[in-house]
Amino acid sequence: MINYKENYNKWLEDNFFDEETREELSNLIDEKEIEDRFYRDLEFGTGGLRGVMGAGTNRMNKYTIGKATKMKIDSIDHREVFAIKKAEIQS
Repeated sequence: MINYKENYNKWLEDNFFDEETREELSNLIDEKEIEDRFYRDLEFGTGGLRGVMGAGTNRMNKYTIGKATKMKIDSIDHREVFAIKKAEIQS
């Protein structure tokens, strides 16, 4: 299991994350704030994806939204998509 410090360092060092995000993270000085942002992934609950805006795996941002969207798309059964399209065509 990856700990919060490893996640934090990955986000700081990986060029996948934009400069603005990495700058926001590099300006953090409170260790508890860093831990809170990275100790878990933001969870998709009954109310959808909700959380504090900001950089980190436990924050609402374009990266966590993108990850949740990809997971949802990957989980859709192709038969379900076919059934929806068929219903749209028939209506």
